Amino acid sequence: MVQIPSGGCHVPRYEPTICPYCSCGCGIYVVIEDGRVIGQEPWAEHPINEGGNCPKGRNAFQFLYAEDRLKTPLIRRDGKLVESTWNEALDYITEKLKKAEPNEFGMLASGKNTNEDAYTIQKFARVVMGTNNVEYCGRLCHSSTAAGLGPTVGSGVMPVSQLDLETADCFLLVGINPKETFPMMAKRIMRAKEGGAKVILIDPRNTVTARELADIHLQLEVGTDVALINSMMKLVLTEGLENKKFIEERTTGIEELRKHLDSLDLEEMAETSKVPIEL
Repeated sequence: MVQIPSGGCHVPRYEPTICPYCSCGCGIYVVIEDGRVIGQEPWAEHPINEGGNCPKGRNAFQFLYAEDRLKTPLIRRDGKLVESTWNEALDYITEKLKKAEPNEFGMLASGKNTNEDAYTIQKFARVVMGTNNVEYCGRLCHSSTAAGLGPTVGSGVMPVSQLDLETADCFLLVGINPKETFPMMAKRIMRAKEGGAKVILIDPRNTVTARELADIHLQLEVGTDVALINSMMKLVLTEGLENKKFIEERTTGIEELRKHLDSLDLEEMAETSKVPIEL
């Protein structure tokens, strides 16, 4: 809660915006006084967080005035980073860029960039520097998501609204810890559980989600996700538990999948993943 000095005459300004911490998109009010952010308040009417905030998002504004935040450019001279002016830094960068060949240059972007930032960054790399060497942190965690979701649901992004989570009958959580990393989503999963939904968690870690949210925790060996998922698909098809109508109307390649799964041994996959078949 923002504390307003009782003796002052300045009235803080509340600006609605979106929390920058993660991708949930919670609504917040940034509290500004004399041109300085002094706090933030949750946006009660916002449909995503409904007036709630996680501890991380609640304190995200503090990096603006952190003691170790850079206030001036640093240039490495004689092995040490020393303060410089903006003109010195920009001249130094320009000099280096002019000398760089396309295969010597790479652009490292950030998951915190806006869409407009990302477009400008890749345009600079490809048009100005003449290279496709553009990278960002999301490739480590999102490449497999895009490759999997693209062909199956049409886009490599979350295919449903967060609000729809409350209507689900069952959740299969793979390697995610929403109780700590996405608490606003965890709140909706908890509401679904109140309505009878079940939560199956696949994760080698014994996380807060495993202890407090999961009905079934498949604690597999690290790096054996494929073996476990193949085991689950093989059991579903062998026991006739699949949604035949959905598969016929909305999927392709089911026979190829059956053929591949028929070549796999359940006992061997269970030994690989360390998850008993009976689970």
